[in-house]
Amino acid sequence: MLASDFGYGFVTKFEALLANKKAGKSLINMDAGAHVLAPAYVSDSARDRIVVATNAGHLLMFSVADLPELENGGKGNKMIEIPKARLSEGERVAGVAVISEGNGEVTLWAGARKLILKWADLVEYGGSRAQRGGKLPRGFQRVERVEASG
Repeated sequence: MLASDFGYGFVTKFEALLANKKAGKSLINMDAGAHVLAPAYVSDSARDRIVVATNAGHLLMFSVADLPELENGGKGNKMIEIPKARLSEGERVAGVAVISEGNGEVTLWAGARKLILKWADLVEYGGSRAQRGGKLPRGFQRVERVEASG
């Protein structure tokens, strides 16, 4: 799964990342000022969940099946809602993670503090793709990094 910090992303096969030309290949299109986030590995698109966190403390979990698979790349679809005014103020996606349904957990880093959310905690942040997501607890409003485990 590939995503940008503006909140757009898509699922693609590994073979689509390979180029047979010396000049390379354009795979992801982004708006000016956007950055590519670290890719996440999807093992089962029917059962896996995507967890998206913004640097303003919003968290959303939704099914990988809700995000389209693009073979030739592109911009992708909106994963989490970031209002235009908030985007211009600097709100971005801090990270994405893919976890297995029922047994995954996510670690959120905010400065030196970390918050580990197990599956039972993440269910509260479940929703449909492109929603705003739920607000994280006080003290974790400035998420810097997201890591998946399990």
